[in-house]
Amino acid sequence: MSKERLEEIQNEVNYAYRRNGSISTKAVTMPIEHYEHLYEQAELVEELEQQNKRYREAIEKIKKKISKQLEGLDAEEEMQRVMELSELMTMAVGSLKEENFSLTQTSEQLDLFGEESE
Repeated sequence: MSKERLEEIQNEVNYAYRRNGSISTKAVTMPIEHYEHLYEQAELVEELEQQNKRYREAIEKIKKKISKQLEGLDAEEEMQRVMELSELMTMAVGSLKEENFSLTQTSEQLDLFGEESE
């Protein structure tokens, strides 16, 4: 949401206080277009939070597998494997950027380590 749009909404919001017996409540009124826009933005935030969670899970899974792959290698072997994994990580990041990201699908497609998923 742009700062200008948020300021526009803020300028067009009306506040009212209601008193029902001993209870006071604050009510807000605004044009329906603003309400719908704010609702859409809230839905988008929720979707992005879920996507971010999937990205973090995929990255953690890849980091664990990388650590496991590097155990017991000498320095030269480790460097070679790091270079190979770097190329595969580039592919993984590209896959994560796709609109229909699926953690299961991505880990199966990339199967960086030729092992079954943990």
